[in-house]
Amino acid sequence: MKLLHEELNYKIRQCIFEVRNAIGAGFDEETYHQGLLLSFERHGLPFLSKEQRELTHRGVLIKSFINDYLLDDKVILSVKCVPCKFLQAHYAQLFSELKLWRKDLGLIVNFGLPDVDIERYAFTEKGPIFVEDFEYIKNQMDEQEQGIFEKIRTAIEEVAILHKPGYGKVVWRKIVAAELNNMQLSFSSLLTLASLKYIYLAFGYRKMPRVDF
Repeated sequence: MKLLHEELNYKIRQCIFEVRNAIGAGFDEETYHQGLLLSFERHGLPFLSKEQRELTHRGVLIKSFINDYLLDDKVILSVKCVPCKFLQAHYAQLFSELKLWRKDLGLIVNFGLPDVDIERYAFTEKGPIFVEDFEYIKNQMDEQEQGIFEKIRTAIEEVAILHKPGYGKVVWRKIVAAELNNMQLSFSSLLTLASLKYIYLAFGYRKMPRVDF
């Protein structure tokens, strides 16, 4: 089975190892970024560097994303230089960029280890999966709290269907907050009218309601 963008993937990896061999270990992320820029130019790979896009919801700026490289308008490359394996935040950033730029292949490289670490991820946007089980809390809410809870549930459902999976937890919380504000259900009113545990439910601290983003 042929790999997605196989030839381009090979050329990108070739440039990555070329930069590491030329520069060596122990430098910062920007040094390797500039080295890759020169290598891509030398090998004739078309690219955009440090392109910025904004994610908004209901007219509210959620987050600005700046990718490291978009190569040949097909592959996003995320450059890291950390003395450890990739963190969850690194993967969240890559998948967020793949989603926002609408690309289907991403590479993430870490120059901060003795051996260069490269991981490759194909991305296909899918709809959310809702998992709902209200049994363990339904008898703990009064009528007013049930109304608030239903609004929170609606907000989660709306943003999940609209934006679909792909962003990290922090971004999703900001999107849900913007949706709640659009519904005129502010955090202050949640704190006044409902127990804090119901707010935790809405933002993923507990299992219910859960959306596989």
